[in-house]
Amino acid sequence: MNRTDIHLLDLPVEILLKILKELNNVDVLYSLIGVEGLNILAQDEIFTNTLNFAFTDNNDNYSMDEPMLNRFCKDILPRIHYNVKCLYLKTTTMDRILHAGVYPNLTQLKIFQFHGNLFSHFCTDCIEPSFTNNAVLSFVDLPSNTFVSSNLTKLRITVDSFGDCLRLLDGRLNQLSTFIVIIVNVKDSSSTEFNSNVLQNLKRFSLTYESLTNEYDNQVVPLLRQMCNLQDLTLYIQIKERNRLVDGIQLENDVLIHLLKLQTFVFYICTLTYSNNPVTPLSNDDIQRTFSNVKFGQVGCTQSKDSARSEHDNNESFEVVQYLHLRSLEFCLTHIDYVEQMLNESKTHLPCLTELVIDYDQLKTITNNFTRDATRLNCINVEELEFHNFINLDDSDYQWTIAQSKDFHVYFPLLKNCDFL
Repeated sequence: MNRTDIHLLDLPVEILLKILKELNNVDVLYSLIGVEGLNILAQDEIFTNTLNFAFTDNNDNYSMDEPMLNRFCKDILPRIHYNVKCLYLKTTTMDRILHAGVYPNLTQLKIFQFHGNLFSHFCTDCIEPSFTNNAVLSFVDLPSNTFVSSNLTKLRITVDSFGDCLRLLDGRLNQLSTFIVIIVNVKDSSSTEFNSNVLQNLKRFSLTYESLTNEYDNQVVPLLRQMCNLQDLTLYIQIKERNRLVDGIQLENDVLIHLLKLQTFVFYICTLTYSNNPVTPLSNDDIQRTFSNVKFGQVGCTQSKDSARSEHDNNESFEVVQYLHLRSLEFCLTHIDYVEQMLNESKTHLPCLTELVIDYDQLKTITNNFTRDATRLNCINVEELEFHNFINLDDSDYQWTIAQSKDFHVYFPLLKNCDFL
């Protein structure tokens, strides 16, 4: 029998692309630039639009030795810099990489392990005219040091507290028009004032709290009222220690009436109460009627935040509640009765549900170990699944259990990702 040797260059371009897409773009460029027959393919936009010099595909730190960095800066980046739209960089290598090309099409620059004493240097030296019109900076773990920039127009940042958020609005970033901030909600008792002129320049503002907060009424609302020229607002907040739900009437009177130029408002506002401080139960219709002055689009996400058992009579007959556009559903600190209410198709219809965050043991119980037909239909389209609140087993034990469960995979036939928080 004759033996035929098949080389990489013998493969069809479609197969080559499929193979190379599984690799980090930086590795593809380093391995194939200059290789006859693959050089042009490696310079395709697929491999040059986004370059991640910070992390591997497994989220490990990406390590570059001196010869590799030299080759990128002297040979590879000058060839493909015009294709680059997004860069992930570390401060240890960013200076050389940024000066290796002009990057006329760069729209996102994400900097990791950024030290505060370098901020002023890079804001003034790196954001030159070629970057001014499309500067997008994303900083991780940025300390609250003094800095000034007259070039920065868009800032995406994660901070410890609401006070840190206000410090960035005290006038030091006087050209800021887009501000996207995530607050991890470490308590900050210091007093900080915002600059009203900076707030009036903002056209887009996004505020996300990663944990529960009681700062909505006395901090968030006064801040939003000052953004009189805001056109795009995104608000994700989970409120604790409040006796009343934030409904449409309150939003209109407290916030929206002050934002006359607002065109887009995407919001998720959740109120968490405890059994000793109950909120008067409201139906979905009751709540929606309070939004009579707000134009509704699709429902993006709903969340139950009551750890106490439902007081409704389980024998009472209700019509099936339909959420025809709901795509994401998260259960946190939720009694299992509410999980039953939402996932049982005889009570709730969720035809577009693709993302589900839930306690693993609750899901296993509600679905009768992934065999119950009554909850199957609302789970059948789920593509993203996240589990939390593991107590008895570690993550690897849960993952092994799920991997061995045929019923689980049949229950979620479209599942793409399953994560353990």
